[in-house]
Amino acid sequence: MPILICLLSFIAIPYSIHLLDFFSAQSLPLHNFCLQAFDGSAHYLSSSALFCGEKVTDPQEKALLVNAGLYHLVVIAGFHLNLIERILNQALPPKLKLLSPLLLFGFCLMSSWQAPVVRAFLSSLSAKFGHPPRVRAVEAWLFCIALHPQWIHSLSLHLSVAASLALVPRPPGNSSWTRGFLVSSLTGPLLIGWAPVNFAVSAVAVLLMPMTLLLLALTAFFEISNPDGWAFWNFGLSLWNRFLREVGAWQWPLEKLNLHTSQWAWAYCLILFIALQVVETKRARR
Repeated sequence: MPILICLLSFIAIPYSIHLLDFFSAQSLPLHNFCLQAFDGSAHYLSSSALFCGEKVTDPQEKALLVNAGLYHLVVIAGFHLNLIERILNQALPPKLKLLSPLLLFGFCLMSSWQAPVVRAFLSSLSAKFGHPPRVRAVEAWLFCIALHPQWIHSLSLHLSVAASLALVPRPPGNSSWTRGFLVSSLTGPLLIGWAPVNFAVSAVAVLLMPMTLLLLALTAFFEISNPDGWAFWNFGLSLWNRFLREVGAWQWPLEKLNLHTSQWAWAYCLILFIALQVVETKRARR
C-alpha cells in the first residue's frame, strides 16, 4: 500500500492542480443546488455552512461559535460525513447499502471537494476493507496528499487527521467527555496559530456540541419549507445563542498568531502517528 501511494503521488504531481480544478468544477452544480435550498432563509449562513461547506461570513455569528469552541460544527469536516454515513447505514436496506459510498462521494462534491471531507470519505472506504482505525487514518491522509500534493499545507486536513488519530485510543470508560478532551489536547498544538486553547471552554463545548448541532440541523430543515422560520423556534434559538455567548465570555481574547502552522502540521501528524504506533505496539506485547 505505501508503495502504491508513493507511485500515485509521483503520477499526480504534474496533474494535481488540474485534478483539483476538475473535482471543484464537478462539485459546482451540486454545491449550488445545496445553496439554493437555503436561499432566503432566516439562518442562511449557518445552514449553508453546515450542509454546503460555505464559510460563515458574518463576524458576529462566527465570533459566537469560535468563542464557544463550536465553530468546527459549521466547518464541513469528517464528522459531518461520518454522521451521514451512520444515517445511511441505518436507513438503507441491505441490498442498497452499496449505494452508500456513491452518496458519500456526492456529499464530498456538494461540499466543494474540501480536504477534510475527502479524507473522511477515503477513510470510510478503507474501513470497508476491514482496516483498523489507526491504519485508516494514515491511509486516507496519504491518499489525500497523493491525489492533491498541494494539500500538504492544508491545515484543515491535518486538523482532521489529528482528530481522527486522537479517537483511536480507547480511554478508560470510553466516555465522550474523555474523547472530547483527547481531541482538544491533540489538535491544540495545531490551533496555536489561531489562539491559545482554553481547555475549560473545550470541555464545556463537548457537552454543548450535540444540542447545538441538533438545533442548527433542525433549523436548516425547517427553513427549507418555511424560510422565515417559526417565531417560537427563532426565539428559542436566540436564547440558546445568548447562552453560548455567556460560555464564550470565559474564552481568552482570541488573537491570531502568525506561526505558519500549516507549514509544519504534516510533521506534527507524522509524530503523532509514530507515538500512537509505539503505544499500541507496547500495549499489544503486554
